[in-house]
Amino acid sequence: MNKRIDIPIWNIHEAGVFTFNMSMLNSIYTQEYKELVGRLREARKEAKLTQQEVGELLDVGQSFISKVEAGQYRLDVIQLLRIAKIYKKDLSFFIQV
Repeated sequence: MNKRIDIPIWNIHEAGVFTFNMSMLNSIYTQEYKELVGRLREARKEAKLTQQEVGELLDVGQSFISKVEAGQYRLDVIQLLRIAKIYKKDLSFFIQV
């Protein structure tokens, strides 16, 4: 399946369209997801938080945060929003068009 989907995204600073192939939906190993994972790790370090501290704030174990940052677990939108609030980052920092 090679169908493309265009999803409009916006925030108070910019608007754009995020495009991806349907084949991307089932993989956490895409380049886009690797970039997201890198930004998650970067934001945590900028916030001067440990994986343990983030896990406690999200009411999950440190191993969950470790596996997310290693690209082994995929986040859902609600989890990403909660992390963005903890790291004091706009959602657009993590989802770059």
